[in-house]
Amino acid sequence: MTQRQNTIAQLRRLVVHDQWHIGLTQLDDVRELRAWQRPDSVTWMPVARGTYRADPLIVTYNGRTAVYYEEYVFAQDRGYLACREVTRAADGSIRFGAALRIDGPRSHRSYPYVFANGDELWMVPEESACGNIMLYKCTTFPDTWEPVGELVADFPGIDPTIVYHDGRYWLFATRADDPNATLFIFFADTLTGPWQPHAQYPARSHTPDVRPAGRPFVVDDTLYRPAQKHDPVRGYGSAIVLYRIDTLTPTDFRETPVGTLAPWAPHMRGMHTVCYDPASQLCAFDIKTKACLNDVLAKLWAKVTSYIRRHYVPVTFL
Repeated sequence: MTQRQNTIAQLRRLVVHDQWHIGLTQLDDVRELRAWQRPDSVTWMPVARGTYRADPLIVTYNGRTAVYYEEYVFAQDRGYLACREVTRAADGSIRFGAALRIDGPRSHRSYPYVFANGDELWMVPEESACGNIMLYKCTTFPDTWEPVGELVADFPGIDPTIVYHDGRYWLFATRADDPNATLFIFFADTLTGPWQPHAQYPARSHTPDVRPAGRPFVVDDTLYRPAQKHDPVRGYGSAIVLYRIDTLTPTDFRETPVGTLAPWAPHMRGMHTVCYDPASQLCAFDIKTKACLNDVLAKLWAKVTSYIRRHYVPVTFL
C-alpha cells in the first residue's frame, strides 16, 4: 500500500463507516455460486436502529434452519453473536423468527462459523480479542452454546473457518494484526485436536484476497473456498473471490481464483460473507452500504469515550 493509500484508508476508518445487511435467497444447487448473478428475489433480515447485521452462517439441524450472524451496535463499537430461525410460509416465502442473542465472552465477537459434525452442531466464532480460537458446542438449538476447549492458543484468529476434507480437519484464519493479507492454516485428525500449523506458515501472505468469507463447499469432489476481496482505499469486503483448492496437504497448499461474487446495485459497496445450506436450499450473504450519519456519530463517540477511559488519569490535589 502506498503512503497516499494508507492515509486515505486511515481517514476512511475515522469518518466513513459501513452498514451491513443480510439477505437470504433460494439456490437450488451450490454449483450456482460459481456463476453468481443477481438473485431473482432476496428476503432481507430486519435491521434494528443503531445496529447492523453481518457475517451470516446458515445451517439446518434436526429439521430446523437458523441463520447465525454478528449484530454490531454502533453506540458500543462492539459486535455480539445472534441467531434467528428461518421458516417457509405456505406460499414459499422466507420468514425470520425472533432475534436471539448468544452468550459468550464480554468482548467483540463476530463471524459465528457454525457447522455440523456427526450428530452435533459446533461453532468457532471470531473472538480475536481473547487471543485464541475456541470451539463451542450447541446444547439447545439454536441459541445455547457451551465452550468445549481451545483449538489454537496464542493466536488472535480472524474469521476462523473449519472444513473436513480428505480425512482431516482444516482450519483457515487470518490474524488480528494483519487481518486481510496473510492466511494461516492448521490441521488435525479430530475436531478437538491437537491442531498443528501447516508447513507453509503462513500459507499465503502479501495478498489482499485471503481472509475467509464463509463456508467452503465441494463440487465434483473439488473443494472451493470463499475469500474476501480487500480494497486498500474502500476497505475490506468489497467482493468475494472463489478459490478452487488444487492442493491441500500438511506440507503443500495451492489455490486458484475461479470467480467473483459482487453486489449488483450502485449503492451497494461490498459483499464479504456467503454461506449455502443444502438442506434448506437457502443461500445467506451480506451486502455493504454506507451507514447513516447518526450511526457514524454514535461509533465515533464510542471510540472517544473508550479512549478517555483508557488514558484518563485522575489528578489528586494536595
